[in-house]
Amino acid sequence: MPEVQADTLADVLAAGHAEVDLRYRLETVSQDNSLKDARASTARLRAGYESGSYDGFFGMAEAQSLGVVGQDFYNSTSNGKVNYATVADPGITEPDQLYIGYNGLPDTLVKYGQQRLQLDNERFIGNVGWRQIEQTFDAATLVNHSLPDTTITTAYLYKIHRVFGDYVTAPPGKFSSRSPLLNINYHPAQEFNLSAYSYLIDLQGLAASLQPAYHSTRTDGIRLTGRVPAMAPWNINYTAEFALQSNGLENPENFLVHYHMAELGASWHTLNFKLSQELLGSNGSTAFQTPLATLHAFSGWADMFLQTPLLGLKDSFATLGSDVDGIQASIIYHDFHSDRSDIHYGTEWDAQLLKHFGNRYTLGAALGAYHNVTLIAGTTYAPATPSTTKGWVWGEISL
Repeated sequence: MPEVQADTLADVLAAGHAEVDLRYRLETVSQDNSLKDARASTARLRAGYESGSYDGFFGMAEAQSLGVVGQDFYNSTSNGKVNYATVADPGITEPDQLYIGYNGLPDTLVKYGQQRLQLDNERFIGNVGWRQIEQTFDAATLVNHSLPDTTITTAYLYKIHRVFGDYVTAPPGKFSSRSPLLNINYHPAQEFNLSAYSYLIDLQGLAASLQPAYHSTRTDGIRLTGRVPAMAPWNINYTAEFALQSNGLENPENFLVHYHMAELGASWHTLNFKLSQELLGSNGSTAFQTPLATLHAFSGWADMFLQTPLLGLKDSFATLGSDVDGIQASIIYHDFHSDRSDIHYGTEWDAQLLKHFGNRYTLGAALGAYHNVTLIAGTTYAPATPSTTKGWVWGEISL
């Protein structure tokens, strides 16, 4: 948010600031099916400019362009190479953000237009920043800090720009929305963070074959995270979250399903360990869905469960991490079951190495290896999720 108030157009432009981000990534995909192994070598350039403020008004414009380095040995969903495994990084150039903002009210920021939106841990609303082309929203948003230690975010989403690119039709690269959101976050100390939220998501232009919870829903929930200092050098960390999802106003179906996340962790010097369980519930015909989330961050990095299976998904996982000399390392083991009938969907190992050089340079490598152990995968009761191994190497420069 710009803090410098300018008097003339020249002052407005001079008080602004520009940002440039360049990210190269090599992604490989190998699946236990008839598709060819994929290799996607891509470079993404993102450049933006935010003006200074004039009578409280300011503007932001940002564009992103993704190019293939070498040949595209992968299915981007729009390049026609359907005999390869999918890597949803299409070679396109398009706007990323384009909005007008207003900060003339006390402790309040208003934005209107295409913008990035990230709420809590992005389990429900996120920008899918992992993909080379991110997800953004045409929206009106208001963020208020009037109450002590409290952030109130309200938004109305009227269009979703997805990671496939605006001009892709299958899957749709964008769709219309009538979605009011409310998120209240109370954060009095570093050791305590409480959020309450209500999201009324209504999406148009989706395939009729998708589950009812993908079209129009109401989701109400509460999320608590914190840290309990123990005997030094130990610390205890926890997360608890619960939400209910029901049919929205435009949904002809009638359902109520629940979500929970429970996590307990401990850190000692540079090491940390967590035990977690996330459950997206089902009533047998409809499962809890989060279509606007940063989905790659959840249910395994191999992205086998971007849509919750019909009988729900229970992800029990353990994380071991360390941060030594600025090199962050983590390894995660997932065990997937259905919510109903307790069908074993499979297991997955994820691992990552990440190194930040100041605030501008990043190098990383990651692996996601999913193993399907379900004999009836692909039937009514279990998703068609072939055993899959994905690997990534990337570097990023932010200026």
